[in-house]
Amino acid sequence: MNDPLDAVPELLAKAKRPGDFYTTGQVSAPLPLIEVEGVGPLAFPVLDHQARELLAAAEPAPYGRGEQTIVDPAVRRAGQIAPERLTIDAEAWQPVLDTITQNIKRALGVPGEIEAQLYKLLVYGPGDFFAEHRDTEKAPGMFATLVVLLPARWSGGALVIRHGGREATLDIGGPSPSTISYAAFYTDCLHELRPIADGHRVALVYNVCRSTKRRLAPPDHEPLVQAVAERLGAWLDEGYPTKALFPLEHQYTPAALSFDGLKGRDQAVVQVLHAAAQRVGCATHLAIVSKYEFGCAAVTWRPGRWSRWGHDDETEFEAVEPLDWSLSITHWRRPDGAGIDFGELRFEEDELFPSSALEGIEPDEESFHEATGNEGASYERTYRRAVVALWPQSAFAQVWAAAEPGEAVDTLRALTDAGDPRATDFAAALIARWPPTDNWRGGRDAAQFVSALAALEDRDIAETFARKRLARFAITEDMAPSLATLIATCSADVIRETVIPAAASRTPLDGTPWPVALAELLDQRALDDETARALAAAITAHLPTERIRDYSREPNIGPSLVTGLVRALVDLDEPGLTIRALGHIEVHADIFDPDAVLVPAALHLADAFDGQKRQHIAFVALVEQCLEHLDARIAEPLDDPETWCQTVDLQCDCRLCIDFAAFLAADQQVWKCKVAKAGRRHLYGQVSLHKLDVDARTIRKGSPLTWEATKNRKSHEARLEQRTHDLEHRGRLGTSGGCPKSGPLPISEGLWPLRRDQSR
Repeated sequence: MNDPLDAVPELLAKAKRPGDFYTTGQVSAPLPLIEVEGVGPLAFPVLDHQARELLAAAEPAPYGRGEQTIVDPAVRRAGQIAPERLTIDAEAWQPVLDTITQNIKRALGVPGEIEAQLYKLLVYGPGDFFAEHRDTEKAPGMFATLVVLLPARWSGGALVIRHGGREATLDIGGPSPSTISYAAFYTDCLHELRPIADGHRVALVYNVCRSTKRRLAPPDHEPLVQAVAERLGAWLDEGYPTKALFPLEHQYTPAALSFDGLKGRDQAVVQVLHAAAQRVGCATHLAIVSKYEFGCAAVTWRPGRWSRWGHDDETEFEAVEPLDWSLSITHWRRPDGAGIDFGELRFEEDELFPSSALEGIEPDEESFHEATGNEGASYERTYRRAVVALWPQSAFAQVWAAAEPGEAVDTLRALTDAGDPRATDFAAALIARWPPTDNWRGGRDAAQFVSALAALEDRDIAETFARKRLARFAITEDMAPSLATLIATCSADVIRETVIPAAASRTPLDGTPWPVALAELLDQRALDDETARALAAAITAHLPTERIRDYSREPNIGPSLVTGLVRALVDLDEPGLTIRALGHIEVHADIFDPDAVLVPAALHLADAFDGQKRQHIAFVALVEQCLEHLDARIAEPLDDPETWCQTVDLQCDCRLCIDFAAFLAADQQVWKCKVAKAGRRHLYGQVSLHKLDVDARTIRKGSPLTWEATKNRKSHEARLEQRTHDLEHRGRLGTSGGCPKSGPLPISEGLWPLRRDQSR
C-alpha cells in the first residue's frame, strides 16, 4: 500500500464546487405556439383527447442496450415524436429556454457556455413508465438531459434520479398554463420514470451540450492543493509505484472524456490534482480504467421458450467464483486537449486510490456462457471508471515501457516520428524491460521492436541493445534488414564484442537467420578488415545445412546473403574462407536455389564489381555454379508438344480421378463431366495440387452442374520464357570477365576436395 497517497482521496473529498447532479425548477412565462404534424396546435393545459391524438401519432419510444436500440414495453412504454414533426414559435420560446439553460448551468456547476438542443417530444399515458437506465450521449459535447414538462393533467409518474449513493424523487409538473416545470441531470445518472397513474404526461426532451471549450482554470483551493502536493512529494521521495490513479465521481464515455467536459465536483478534484502535480513535477492525464473478470457462474433463472414481448429474455445468473482478471488503462487525455495515443497500459491494484474503487459497482458489460462438454457455466464482466492518472515527468519512459510490447513499440514509433526527445530514454527503458525472446516465437512484436530501434539512428541505443539483448534475442528472417541497420550504427568494437559472439552461440540450425543479418550488415557499412573477417567467418560457420520445417516455416535465404558474403570474401581475399563458403553453397544447392539466390546475386555483383574484382576466385566460383546450372537447362530440348497427352499420377483411385487421369493421358483437349459439388471440389483440388496444365471451370446449367477441364500449354510456355531469361543471364555472366573461356577455374582445384568431403 502506498502510505503517502492513502489520505489523498479523503483530501479530495473536500474539493467542492457549487452544483449538484440534478436540478429542477419552474419558470413563469406564457407558452409559445407548439404545432405537431398530424395533430395540429397544442392547447394548454393539454387536453386528454389531444394527448390521445399525440399518442396515436407517435412511435413507440425505444431504449438503448449497448450499441442496440430496442423497443420493449417491459422496459419502456411511451410514445415519441421526432423534432422534425414539431413547429415551435422560436421568437417566444427561445428566451424562456435560455433562462432555463442558465439556471441549469448554475445548478449543475458547469463552466463555459451551454445550449439545449431539442431531441424529441415524449407522451406518457396511463400505466406508461421507463425503467431505471442511463442516457447515452447523443450529440457532441452532451453532458446532461433536460426534460421540459408541458402543462397537462396527470398523477403519478415521479422522476427518480440516483447518483453516488444519493437519490432524488421529483414529482414535478402541473396544469397551470403559465408555468413551465423542468428537470435536468447528468447523463451518467441512473434514473427512472415511475408509472403514470392517471392522465397524460407530455414533455419536450433536450440534449444539454457544451457549446464552447474551456481550458482548465487555476483552482481556488490553495490549502488543499498544498496538502495534496505534500503527499505527492512524499510518494516520489519514498519510491512507491511509478503511477497513481484517482477515480472520478461521474461516469464518462471515451467520446465525452476531456478536461473541458468534467461534471460537477470532478472539475474541482481534477483542478486540485493537476495543480498539485505541477508543483512536484508530475504529469496529469485523464483515462479510463477497466477491470475484466472471468469466472464460474450459476444459473438462477432461465427464460421460457417464448418471451412475453416477442424477443428472447436473457438468462439470469450469479457469479460464483472469479477465476481470472486483468486491469488496464486506455483512452488517454491531456490537459491541453491535444490528442495522445498511448494505447493500453496495465496497472496494479495498489496503484488505484482507493484500491476498492472498482468493487461493488455495476458491470458495464456482462455475458453468460452455458456449460459445454467438461466446462461448467461461466461469465465475463467488464467494469470501467474514469480516473486521473499521475506519474513523475522523469518516469515517462519507465511508465510506458511497462505497456504491452506491441503498444509500447507503437508509442516508440510515434515519439520517433514526432522528433520527441523522450524517444531515446523510452527506447532504453524498453530494452531493459523487453521480455525474453530466445526463440523465433518472439513474434511480430520483436521484429517491430528492432525496426523501431533502427529508425532512431542512435548509436547509444544500438549498442545498449547489442550488449543487453542481442545474445538471447530471437532473430527472424523478416527482422534481418532492420537488425543489420541497427547494428550498423554500433562501433566496430561493439560489433566484434557482442554481435559475432551472439551469432557464434547459436547452432547452424537455430541460427539460420544470422547469416542473413550479418551479410546485410556487411553490405550496409564499411568495416575494418578485422571486423569484416570475423563477420564473414561467422556467416560461413552458420550457413544452413537443411531447411527448417517447424510449423511450415522455412528460412528465407535470398540473394542478399550471397551478395554480402561474396563481396566480403573478395575484399578480404581469404582463400581458405572462400573455399569453405563457396563449397558449402554448391553442395547445398537445395537451400541456395540457383534461380532464386545464386543467379540474382551473381548478376548484381557483375554490375557492381570492376574488372579486377570479377577475376577474384570467390566471384569466379559463383559464376561457374550459375553457368553450370544455366547451361544444363539451356541444353534441354524445347520442341513444341505434338499431342495433348499428359502423364500424371493423381494418387487417387476414386472413379472421378480414374476418368480424369484417362482424359489427361489421352490426346484430347476438353473434358466435361456432370458431377456434384463435392466431386467438383475434389477435381479442383487435384488440378491445384499437381499444378496441372488445365483450365477448369463450372458450367452452371442443369443438375448436377458440369465440370469442364481444358488442357493448355502453360508449362511449355513457362519453359520458353525461362529459356529466354536463361540465355540473357548466361550472356551477361559469360561476358562478365569472371569465367575463363577454357580450362579449369582456379578455385575448382581448391573446391573439389571440400566437395568430396561434404558429399560423403
